[in-house]
Amino acid sequence: MIKFGINKEMSENLTDLGLQSYYKSLSKSEKSDLIDYLMDEFGYRYSSLQAKLSGKHDLNKRDLILIGEVVQNGLWKQH
Repeated sequence: MIKFGINKEMSENLTDLGLQSYYKSLSKSEKSDLIDYLMDEFGYRYSSLQAKLSGKHDLNKRDLILIGEVVQNGLWKQH
């Protein structure tokens, strides 16, 4: 299990990460790897993740923090 240490400053900065822009910049294979990691580790459903990361739905604060940490630390690339 992965534990994240999020402080207030970090959680406020995550809104500026541009997770949706980051997701759009990934190749099809990388998008698949990121979604697979998030589904395996955190129990997300494919359709929810794809909609949130592609911008069709908004990311809530919990998702923003969790996915932001995964992206910032490259955890999905190490999986």
